[in-house]
Amino acid sequence: WKAVHDANWEVKEGVLTGRGKQGHLFSPKRYSNFHYKAEIKVGTNSNSGMYFRAQMAKDPKRQPRWPDGMEAQVNSNHGDPVRTGSLYSFVKVFEQLIPTGEWGTQEIIAVDNFIVLKVNGRVTVRGRFGFNKKHFKEGHFAFQQHHPGSEVDIRNVVVRELP
Repeated sequence: WKAVHDANWEVKEGVLTGRGKQGHLFSPKRYSNFHYKAEIKVGTNSNSGMYFRAQMAKDPKRQPRWPDGMEAQVNSNHGDPVRTGSLYSFVKVFEQLIPTGEWGTQEIIAVDNFIVLKVNGRVTVRGRFGFNKKHFKEGHFAFQQHHPGSEVDIRNVVVRELP
């Protein structure tokens, strides 16, 4: 995995933790069709995201602060009202599905342009979403550390590639 920008990422006892300044942690591999699942927990006034099909610049100095790609929002209480279970820029969920400081599961199933998001087994997004200059058929996974003071914990990440 490759950290880009200024966030601090570390693993302790099987938990990936993002703290500090804004940044992303990109998977080394690119994915197209997949079932991607993780347990997530955010702290007070925290915001994160599970990016998929994200684009990573060859030169980290040229990486945009907010990667092109799709983002499954991770947010239970930050000022942005768009909550966990949202497909950012497409489908907005305003209900808090995972309480602050508690573990919950978010899943993304993507086959071509058909995408399903689930939070704790509940479907929050189901539909076809077009590809364009910012949303791609293939790309990296990336975890987001949104802003200074934000705290995100991630564990039990599972990726299964689909045909």
